[in-house]
Amino acid sequence: MQQNESKKWKRGDTNPETGMIAATVRKDYKGGVWWVTPEKFAQLKETIRLRKKAKYDAIPPEVRSQKRKEQLRKRRERDPDAFKKMNRDRYEKYGEKIRARSRDWSKNNRDKVKERTKKRTTEQRERDIQRSKKWAEKNRERKRQSDREYREKNKEKCAARAKKYRQEKRHILREKSRERLKNNPVVALAYRYRSTLMASLKRKGFTKKSKSAEILGCDWETFKVHLESYFQPGMTWENMGRGGWHIDHHIPIAMAKTEEDALRLNHYTNLRPLWWLDNIRKKDKHPDEFYGTK
Repeated sequence: MQQNESKKWKRGDTNPETGMIAATVRKDYKGGVWWVTPEKFAQLKETIRLRKKAKYDAIPPEVRSQKRKEQLRKRRERDPDAFKKMNRDRYEKYGEKIRARSRDWSKNNRDKVKERTKKRTTEQRERDIQRSKKWAEKNRERKRQSDREYREKNKEKCAARAKKYRQEKRHILREKSRERLKNNPVVALAYRYRSTLMASLKRKGFTKKSKSAEILGCDWETFKVHLESYFQPGMTWENMGRGGWHIDHHIPIAMAKTEEDALRLNHYTNLRPLWWLDNIRKKDKHPDEFYGTK
């Protein structure tokens, strides 16, 4: 049904004289408006709603979600203040309805809520770990200082936590240690030196009061190069230890009279690689005596 009116109508407006509703406002209609009865207008609205719903449902959920996020992102970037205001106004107006709907959904989808929470927690934890790693790489000295201060203030707590971790992850730590000793010569060398150092001091009745690296007198890489310079034919890092070569005190630790002597004889300059059988034969002999009679 069409009517001629001088007034500018909008879709959904009701003509007070006839009770008809403006279904469409277009220039190509006579009078510019297509008038329908309220019943017909309701039918048209429902038809349009169902058509839009079918079109919306045909889009995959992940695509809809991504599209919605992109729209919100653009709106937020275009006007951040207006976006915040929109969210505040929406929550003030529909806050109770939103909360009720959220509660109902959570109640009816407990499994989904648990899975989503677990996933979010895992992802957040991973993001936090990566962010912490990046910060630590950029601020190494600051991180070391911070860790030292924390350990000093929380010695008992740190000790208890470390002990618990070692107990719970004992098998994993043992396997990792074996792998590192097998694949990293420097780690294996440090391990062997510490064992040799502790055994030599204990044999003389002394206790270790300084860090191994301080007693050694150099870093582990330098120590590795030092020993390599004395390698005999056939010596490699793969045959260090049982059945291969040992770290030998060139001047025996048995000649130490004092604790200071023992520490001095554990300096890297007094250490040499020696085949295990030669090391057993040499025992506590002075190098001049051993190599002179060999």
